[in-house]
Amino acid sequence: MTYRSFLPLFLFAGLHTFGQQSNNPTPPSKSQVKAPAQSTANTSAEDEQEDAPTVRTIDLSDGKPLTGLPNSPIVGYPALCSSDGTTFLEFYNTSAQSSGVVAGQLFSISESGEIKKIHRNLPVQNKATIYVLSTYPGEDAIATLFSVIPQTSQKDGERDNSPQYYISLSKRNGEFSKQLPLSLRFEPLKVAVLESGRFLMLGIEPLNHQPMLALLDTDGTYLRSLDLDPRPIAGSESLQALYKNPVKRSGSLDASAAPARDAVFTPYGNKVLFFQPGSDLPVRILGEDGEENAVHVSLPKNYLLEYVLPSSTSDTWVIRSQRLGDFMMLRSKGIATNPKQQLFEVDPLTGNVLHALQISGTQPGEISCAADKKLSAPRYLSRGDVKDTDKSAGWYLASQDR
Repeated sequence: MTYRSFLPLFLFAGLHTFGQQSNNPTPPSKSQVKAPAQSTANTSAEDEQEDAPTVRTIDLSDGKPLTGLPNSPIVGYPALCSSDGTTFLEFYNTSAQSSGVVAGQLFSISESGEIKKIHRNLPVQNKATIYVLSTYPGEDAIATLFSVIPQTSQKDGERDNSPQYYISLSKRNGEFSKQLPLSLRFEPLKVAVLESGRFLMLGIEPLNHQPMLALLDTDGTYLRSLDLDPRPIAGSESLQALYKNPVKRSGSLDASAAPARDAVFTPYGNKVLFFQPGSDLPVRILGEDGEENAVHVSLPKNYLLEYVLPSSTSDTWVIRSQRLGDFMMLRSKGIATNPKQQLFEVDPLTGNVLHALQISGTQPGEISCAADKKLSAPRYLSRGDVKDTDKSAGWYLASQDR
């Protein structure tokens, strides 16, 4: 089975600078942080005003101090969130890159500011590198998908260096629960855990290199595939622009499979939202039996879906969007500095935009949750940020009704 390693995007808190996947992933160093730059998308004032929704302003300037988090501004992006409003941050230590584990320390932050370290069981193996591929905070458990890649040398000869895949389950109180070895006939990429304890797994089918969606049992065994038609991806103009240079795999081109590596699962109550960043494709609502609904979100002209903030099924959706030019910069250069992002509140039944959300005090990309009809944003304030204030340097959680 072929394998292409990748890593989640990274957020340098306070600078809002993003880095993208690479073929040889390592956590980013501070030297990768760049000065703010203007968005690359070219739009006119008429485009901005055409069918503009009403604007609601939300101030996230103030926040409660958080104690018990690592004193580091380098965390995975986007910040994760469960449907009850608990934020999850994965902290990376760039000084420990040679340990053979490409993973961070995972912490949860409740709406009240309570901190818990989430213990995950990553196997310790000699001559192997461990990659965390995906983490999903379900209502009852936190699932982490990771791979173990044997390191080869000239002495290894024909030794099989195919990756081994596992799911590590942790309880919501932070305790490790169990580890599930996977034996799948496809390359797993992203995991989501359902209310029943079963899993949704997004992956790449090895023969035709097409994306596939599967349902796994509670022990990680394959149950069945779920419909995942690649033709909408092939018909998306924005995705065709983003992935116009498809990746070569085993002598063939997997243009349809490439976007699947960037697709996202997010919690929506006891359901799972599945969507494709950089597109105008529908947001799919998945459950135990597969797709329950598909909602086409009608964003204003020139905006493309970047992320759906997790929430409960009684909430409206809050969608983070950005321009195609910023998606293309991130895709081509591996890093985009201060992309111009916009939040929209959306009716999950019709997909219509209800409001544009104007955020003050933080960046849209730092907002982690939209549960309980609120917006929550974990923020890191450096010594420079707090120089003329009564605050101390460190992490804060800002939350406000929306």
